[in-house]
Amino acid sequence: SPALHAMQLGQRALPPAAMNRISGSRLGVPFGCAAAPVSAAGTGQLWPLNRQLSVAACVQQRGRPASLAGSHETWRWAAAAAGLAAASAASVGAKTAMRAEDMRRADCELPSEQQVRRDVWMGMQGEHAWLEEVLGDRALDWVRAENARTEAELGDPTTSPLYERALKILENKEKIPHVAKYGEYWYNFWTDAEHKRGLWRRTTPESYRTDSPEWEDVIDVDALGAQEGESWVWKGHNVLEEFDPSTGAALPPRRTLVVLSPGGSDAVVRREYDLVEKRFIPPSEGGFVVTPAMKSRVSWVDKDTMLVGGDFGPDTLTKSGYPRVVKEWKRGTPLLDAKTVYEGDENDVSVTGYLVRSKSFAYEKRNRGTSFYTSRHQIRKHTEARDGVWVDLQEKGLQDSARVSQFGDRLLIWLRKPWTLQPGVEEPAGSLLSVGVDDFCEKGAAGASFQVLFKPTSRTSLDAFEMTKNYLMLQVLDTVKSRIQFWRWDAQARFFTDEGAEAQAAIRGTGVKPLDSEDSDEYFLVTNSFLEPSTLSLSDASKGPSGVLGAERLKGLLPQYDTTGLIAFQ
Repeated sequence: SPALHAMQLGQRALPPAAMNRISGSRLGVPFGCAAAPVSAAGTGQLWPLNRQLSVAACVQQRGRPASLAGSHETWRWAAAAAGLAAASAASVGAKTAMRAEDMRRADCELPSEQQVRRDVWMGMQGEHAWLEEVLGDRALDWVRAENARTEAELGDPTTSPLYERALKILENKEKIPHVAKYGEYWYNFWTDAEHKRGLWRRTTPESYRTDSPEWEDVIDVDALGAQEGESWVWKGHNVLEEFDPSTGAALPPRRTLVVLSPGGSDAVVRREYDLVEKRFIPPSEGGFVVTPAMKSRVSWVDKDTMLVGGDFGPDTLTKSGYPRVVKEWKRGTPLLDAKTVYEGDENDVSVTGYLVRSKSFAYEKRNRGTSFYTSRHQIRKHTEARDGVWVDLQEKGLQDSARVSQFGDRLLIWLRKPWTLQPGVEEPAGSLLSVGVDDFCEKGAAGASFQVLFKPTSRTSLDAFEMTKNYLMLQVLDTVKSRIQFWRWDAQARFFTDEGAEAQAAIRGTGVKPLDSEDSDEYFLVTNSFLEPSTLSLSDASKGPSGVLGAERLKGLLPQYDTTGLIAFQ
């Protein structure tokens, strides 16, 4: 019951800041209400809880628990609130146990939901600080104890037939080696029984098409860890894009920034790597190395300049532990001496600065993640002089919840919430819009010209999208079935043209990834269904919907069971 649930909450050892300002919203109190008052962990002091409105907000204004004993008015009001809560719990149709006029009568203000959650969390800071030392004796002892308790209840997982089956699947060398193109090579990161930490390798497109590709090892993570005495875990890499200054054509990639994590932690080390010589470039040779391990954000500007966010000392991280400042780092100089070019707020989740190159256009961007689902964006054209004017997109009317990406000099805006661009015209949540960067920066949301590329219906939603040199490919779910839609960019008309979608949505899993989004319209297509194992194919977006069925099969898993006589339907 609500009363029992509230009592259970009250018996937990909540910190003082949490007790000062408890909101039943997000605390999981059933049926929209809670019984009040409830006792706080052995103190004998009563604290009312309510899902819609916070009785504790009044308690905060009227003093801490010790001051409540003589506050007859507060307790009389709390009792009334408890009665309202009980009455509400008894009626399924009741919307709330305490109304706005009750709050006004008590002379209280309702704290924001965000502030309530923040106060509760901040009141718990330090409670589990010992877990921050992930390899510390106390933390590891706790892990061992919890593992032992789990195994005592469930048994040793390594003796389970399901474990053996899962391990066999993971170590199966017949799995698809998915690839990414950099220059003339197709690269793959591979793990198996002999390479538990992984092997980064490459081959040619011609060799990949054979049954037994000839792979060239680039980085053996297991061997690297053994050589350096580190428990390295692969976290990816970031290739430097370089272009011919006279023609603008992309040059073969030479340098990348390899990301390695000690023990698999969120903190990582970043080390510059030469793809031709197949070796790390040490700082003594001017190589970029971000160390010690930290939660960092890095973006290439050019071969001698990077934008870096990380732990540079006091006040350089947010309260979430991610970068708060962005520095511009020049090759051959100490990272700590790099110039700070952008700062966010300590209450942001993270702050990043990066360079985006797309279809011969280049823009610098700054992003403040104000929550997991909201951000503030700034943008400017990238020039050699780096003297462009920054434009705040939120000040121009962009929703802070919208997801923003780039196609050439167009912004692609994917809405999380409905957006009214003009009076009487609202684009629903889930829509995908296109607008020129210059147009939006000059005229704002109210005056810029938008093109709607996707609008959800009662049956359809946008699952994801990818872009090639000239096309957008939208992965649409139609009553949970998959359909791919194609849009072609018309550079002369400055408009996307609808090239159609698959005639029928299919019961399958689908993924698309461009082969080279700057130089080609080819894309990798991954499909799987209840009756067909995973298959990797190659197609061309210029073929439109017909290219999906006509894709070139590259690799595929073996069937896991006999599908003769079976059909899948919805």
